Amino acid sequence: MEDKKDRLFEKEMDMKKVMEGIYNLLENYTMKEIMKMMREISYDVVSYYGPSQKGQIYDGSYSEINVEQASRIQQRLRDMADLFTQSVVDHREFDEEYLRKYLG
Repeated sequence: MEDKKDRLFEKEMDMKKVMEGIYNLLENYTMKEIMKMMREISYDVVSYYGPSQKGQIYDGSYSEINVEQASRIQQRLRDMADLFTQSVVDHREFDEEYLRKYLG
């Protein structure tokens, strides 16, 4: 598992693997499942339950500001994933004022 975590944060990106992954997701999962995966993966990176159970950003290589910003961004990502799913899967139409609250 540690090897996978090390690879998870590599800066390089293999577009062939990206496209293969996209096709695999689209063939095997629903949009709700894909968006839930994105939420769970991003949360796993910033979560903190205690010294022995914490996300990657608590490994000592991230500044306090970086940790705080990544956590806030993840919360926004979570909200956007939920809104996107409701919009495209559930065909939900939002009150513009409500939507502005999340879109800024």
